[in-house]
Amino acid sequence: MLRSEWEGHRLVFSGSGASGDIVIYEEHVELSVRLGFALKLLEPAIRSAIEETLDEQIGTQD
Repeated sequence: MLRSEWEGHRLVFSGSGASGDIVIYEEHVELSVRLGFALKLLEPAIRSAIEETLDEQIGTQD
C-alpha cells in the first residue's frame, strides 16, 4: 500500500520498500525516491518507468 500526503507543493509518499517526495515548482519538478534493498535490485527498470511516465504526463517544453 502506498501512502501519500501533500505538504504545500510537495507530495510525500511511502510504501512497502519505497519512499520519497515530489516537489512541484513553476518551472520544473523534482523527484526523490529511496528504495529498500529488494527494490534496489530493480532500480534501472524503476528509473526507466518513472522517466517514461513523467515524459508522457509532463513532457518538456522547448
